[in-house]
Amino acid sequence: MEKNYKNMYDKRGFTLVELLAVIVVLAVVMLIAINSILPQIDKARKNAFGIEALSFADAAEQYVLENQLTNSDFVIAPGAEKCIKASTLIGKGLLDMDDTKYGGYVEISRNTEGLYQYTVNLYKSNGFYIEGHDGKKEVDPSNVKEDGTADVKTKEAACAASQELK
Repeated sequence: MEKNYKNMYDKRGFTLVELLAVIVVLAVVMLIAINSILPQIDKARKNAFGIEALSFADAAEQYVLENQLTNSDFVIAPGAEKCIKASTLIGKGLLDMDDTKYGGYVEISRNTEGLYQYTVNLYKSNGFYIEGHDGKKEVDPSNVKEDGTADVKTKEAACAASQELK
């Protein structure tokens, strides 16, 4: 009988200190991994928003071309500027996006040679915004800003009041 008790206490296992040491090491490894992954996730989100901004410029270009073909009065004079609100582009079905998440406008200008330029001023409900971006150039993620949508919203209201294409 005494032998059975001895075997029971003789079993090997991990001590509490050893288990805590493993947990601490795993926590340190996780912190290092998270700190290296988070900046990449933010950069990917900004890249995605930049691609969305370019799609708004493409939609504005499509809108202008379609209206020029179907409406002879639809002309932007050289040197003039007009704008199209993001909600208009979404509402016309040119973009398959949620209009409650996006705001802003695409400014359309025409130079003296008759070429159109599309400038994107866009914000998203997550706080990202881009202002004054040439709609024909790839967006650098450093141009995508955070938490400054008030200026774009103010200009969007001015666009709607004075020079919006409908």
